[in-house]
Amino acid sequence: MKKYILLLGLILFGSGCVNQARTMKVEIDSSPVANSTATVILYHQSNYQEGFLNEYPITVDGSLEGTVIAEQPLKLSLNEGIHTLLTNSFGLKSKGVTQRFKAGKVYFFSVQKKYSTFYDTLVIAPSEEVQYYEIISHR
Repeated sequence: MKKYILLLGLILFGSGCVNQARTMKVEIDSSPVANSTATVILYHQSNYQEGFLNEYPITVDGSLEGTVIAEQPLKLSLNEGIHTLLTNSFGLKSKGVTQRFKAGKVYFFSVQKKYSTFYDTLVIAPSEEVQYYEIISHR
């Protein structure tokens, strides 16, 4: 019986159904999209092994603009003015950010999971400039 379980494990691992986690460095391009608009960079720096379902859709003023995953930050161009950034994920309470954006500037935001006793919250929080970050990934 042990031989069959070992054989099944080797087949799954060899076929790619089971991947080993690895550390991955994610570079962020912080150059502005255009001088006439504000550039917004959203990223998710995960400190645990990411799964295939950890995707965070980003809405700006109620309109879907893209998706953030740990391996791929999202870079947006926004007109100057006040905008609301929000993300949603099944089973998580959401907390977005409303801010005034100025043309020609680059803004960084971290998409974070905050854990609590009764419910978990998905937060978009302003951050300092980030050149890169490291994550644990199995993709």
